[in-house]
Amino acid sequence: MKSSTKVSELHLYIFLSSTLRYSMGRQSYATGQCCDLIRQYGTSLEIYHLESLQRDLKGELDSEVRLGGTLGAPMDHAEWEQLLVFLDEIIDDLNELEELK
Repeated sequence: MKSSTKVSELHLYIFLSSTLRYSMGRQSYATGQCCDLIRQYGTSLEIYHLESLQRDLKGELDSEVRLGGTLGAPMDHAEWEQLLVFLDEIIDDLNELEELK
């Protein structure tokens, strides 16, 4: 029998943030798993937590590009860029909803 566990929004943010920070720069399955987790559960986060993930990821991507490298392997870098687009879109959507209130 499968059980369900409730996790607070703060604990979910800590989990996703820690996973992101661990996975950035790795060249392994961790990149894909992290991106999948954030895509699946990130919509449950408060906007300021999403913005924190966005800042962390954008900062690392920008640093690597400035240095002439990639964040992880080239295929990992592309996946991180796709995740950043996903985060940008969610944050934009949430900001638009807030403006409508």
